[in-house]
Formats: sequence, C-alpha cells, structure tokens
Amino acid sequence: SQVLGWDATTGAPEPVTLASLNLDSGVYTPTLTNVANLSASTAYEAQYLRVGSTVVVSGRVDVDPTLTVTQTQLGISLPIASNFGALSDCAGTGSALAIAGQTAGIQADTTNDRAEMAWISGDVTNQPMSYIFSYQVI
Repeated sequence: SQVLGWDATTGAPEPVTLASLNLDSGVYTPTLTNVANLSASTAYEAQYLRVGSTVVVSGRVDVDPTLTVTQTQLGISLPIASNFGALSDCAGTGSALAIAGQTAGIQADTTNDRAEMAWISGDVTNQPMSYIFSYQVI
C-alpha cells in the first residue's frame, strides 16, 4: 500500500510505499553473554520495532551476579545486525524491579557489535531485569 510522503528536493507531496519506509517489527530471543560478575543469565523473548535505520528493543532477562557492589556486564545480541563504531551508537536502560536502586545503563559493545547492559550489582540472587534500548543500523 502507499502513503503520502514529501519530496526532499521540491517539498511537494508524493506517494511512497510502506516498503520504502523500511518498517519492520517482530520478536526474537537474544543470545546473552556473561561478560563480568555473572554466574548465569536467562534470555526471554524480546520485541523490536524498526523504522528506517532506527531499531528499538525491549525485553526481560534474568541475571545472577556473583558479588555485590561490583561492576556487572551482560552482552545482548541484536535482532538486526549493526556495525557499532562508538559507545553512543546504542543507548538504553534496565532495571531490576525487586532490587531497590539496581538500575543499568545500556551502550554499544563496539568490539562485538551487540548491546551491553552494565550496572553495579545490588544483590546476588537470580533476579529479573527489564530493559529497553535503541540503536542505529550502520
């Protein structure tokens, strides 16, 4: 089907197809990598939405840190591949709803081209963490 868009040169309306907008959505189960201070992690089905070159991902993981008050890192695979060149090519947050103050930042892992969730562990029991991040397909 077609929608009305705008010609970038003339500013005039023009029909565009939805396929040309590069829209995509779906679910996937990410591959997790225990990078630091994790004895175990479990992935659950996550959802994603792509509009053009921007992808937004949200989901849940269970994490089991080894030590408290320690830098903890979890690698999360992407639903649509990207080639990250800077930490800011991916950004988001995560939170353990049952652990007071246990929040995480998410940034690009430029070596492995995946998202990396990092936080200071506040608990050593297996806990669910919800997350959301976005990135550019490069």
